[in-house]
Amino acid sequence: MEALPPRKALNVTSRNQSIDVFTLRSGFFIPVIVLASCTIRLLCLVQLYSINVFVGDHWVYHEPTLFRRISWWAIFRWESNPWREGIGGLLAVWVEPFFRWNSRAESFISTSLLVVGCILALWLKTRLIRPLEFWDFLIPVFVLTPAGYETTVISTHFSHGPLPFVLLMGISLAWTVSNPRARYLLIAVLTALSISTGFGFIAGIIVPALLLVELYRMKAEARIWQLGALIVISLAWILFLTHYSATNTGCPADAIHTRNPFHYSLFVAFMFANALGLKAPLYLVPTIVFGSLLLIFILATCVGSLRCLKSSPVPFLLISFSLTFALATSVGRMCLGLGAAVGSRYIIYLTPAFLGMYLFALSLERTKKIWLLLVLGGLALGCGITHGVDRDAMIASSSLRTNWKNCYLAKHDLTGCNKLTGATPQTYPDTIQEKIDFLERAHLNLFAD
Repeated sequence: MEALPPRKALNVTSRNQSIDVFTLRSGFFIPVIVLASCTIRLLCLVQLYSINVFVGDHWVYHEPTLFRRISWWAIFRWESNPWREGIGGLLAVWVEPFFRWNSRAESFISTSLLVVGCILALWLKTRLIRPLEFWDFLIPVFVLTPAGYETTVISTHFSHGPLPFVLLMGISLAWTVSNPRARYLLIAVLTALSISTGFGFIAGIIVPALLLVELYRMKAEARIWQLGALIVISLAWILFLTHYSATNTGCPADAIHTRNPFHYSLFVAFMFANALGLKAPLYLVPTIVFGSLLLIFILATCVGSLRCLKSSPVPFLLISFSLTFALATSVGRMCLGLGAAVGSRYIIYLTPAFLGMYLFALSLERTKKIWLLLVLGGLALGCGITHGVDRDAMIASSSLRTNWKNCYLAKHDLTGCNKLTGATPQTYPDTIQEKIDFLERAHLNLFAD
């Protein structure tokens, strides 16, 4: 990676340096303006389409934090297959009672966490390379994409998306700390928290491998802190795996099973293509072609980022995180068919790959850097707009939840309202009647309006 240039005093009497000042300021304001615009857009989507009523996985995610009386430690350790609640569960039990478990408030908090993660990503770029510049507008475009609407608008949950992303940005930032003791202490603590928070456990797989690579080229006095970090991360994995069951695979009885590796690579290609707005169910052949090329491009960039390990392992960490998540998801969700690859809640886990490719591009020589930045700029066009199919999905979900909520408040008939509104067993299962009664007695969620 390019070294951060030394600071020099500016001479306002020099015409050339005045031009440099203007360039610096314009480069700073462009990504900041894009960050503000993308933030406002996400908040507007939450304002328009989030409804104060639990739906789908909410009934499962809030089991330890709302519907049971258990300790904070038990909440932290709660298993929501295949991940644990971690600090996301603690954040929910600390914050959401102030809003009477309002689903809209949860959506706004999740959006705020993504914005925090985006700011950390911008800070990461300045720590690794140089101050904000024009091309940094790509960072908020990739992070705050409306394609991941499910993370902020529908089945919102702090541990599934927002907090693992924030923790990953924190781990990446920790690698920029110059003091070895502080650097490896931060890496150890943030990785340990990440292992027990949603799909952040993927970082717990990659970070130890990077630490082992660094172990052989660090000075002897710094190795003890690396070994200490590895010990802390190992203990976090022991804690994670203790009494870990992962019995709920999410696969129905008539699940699709395949051993064809091409199907898994196609699943991953569909996931990344979906992040750019190309939906496999609507545009099958273009998605196969473009998604496959995009996957090859990401894999090639990941291999190329290995050359940066001596200066910074961050680009490789970010790209490999997304690739590992995509591969694991293809293995776990192939039973639902290739159509499962277009889930919008996966987008936030694929975003680190685009961030890593951008940071890697900035480390290249001028010609290669320009070409890679142009490619990433083209990809950002797909992330930066609200696609009609995504907006239709948000409208349909908002309408369903509104109709179901109004029906239940009027009739108090779970089964009848499911039939009347067309709700599926996944959105409002027949087994949640006791939980709805609890919400009504406590005047929470839909009964608190």
